[in-house]
Amino acid sequence: MPKIIKSAKGSYTATDITVDSSGRVITASSGSGGQSQFIMTKFKSTDGNITHAINPATTVVQAFMVGSSGGGGTGTADSSPSGGGGSGLVAGPQAAPFSQPVTVGAGGAGRFDSGAATNYANFGTANGGQGGQQGPQPNINPGTIAAESPSNFTVLADVSPGMGAPGSPGSPYNSTDVMLFQNTYFGKNPGNINTVYGGPSLKDPGPSPKAGIDGAIAIYENIGS
Repeated sequence: MPKIIKSAKGSYTATDITVDSSGRVITASSGSGGQSQFIMTKFKSTDGNITHAINPATTVVQAFMVGSSGGGGTGTADSSPSGGGGSGLVAGPQAAPFSQPVTVGAGGAGRFDSGAATNYANFGTANGGQGGQQGPQPNINPGTIAAESPSNFTVLADVSPGMGAPGSPGSPYNSTDVMLFQNTYFGKNPGNINTVYGGPSLKDPGPSPKAGIDGAIAIYENIGS
């Protein structure tokens, strides 16, 4: 007796289908949607401490973190600017409950003072940049970013500081790249270097120290529709 194939005629969304051995679609129905969109659930751009608990429905967390910059060099015309803070995107699967302290680093107060790290406990850290020096210093070090280890989290993009390929060190500081990248996550106007969180503090041949720029963090969870 021949097999009766029921019609699968119709319009379906996120379709679940069954195909027989002859390659024919024999059933079709609307399935469930794919991964939810990411929405920002926490943002902080001044130094200090907070605690962030993810939503009960969250299964993936992303955090764009920026360490603070060091203080700018002072005292001579050839003093050096400071190093920018490490910055980039860390992401990974994480089920609730997950409540962890967050620290946003403060910029270095003056020359020789390194910036403080921005840290999302058990998730990742963006380290601060080195403070500027009095006199020529060609090797001022920027900050770095790293995921906690061992963990499920990985560095998806590293701009420490400058636009690097995913997971690679950043290129030498390029303010345009950093501004554009931060604008994507923070919604800032990328037209002014002063809008860059964790950007290097400029040198000053006079006696007044140029404080570093605070870090920042934006946390995203896949709970959007």
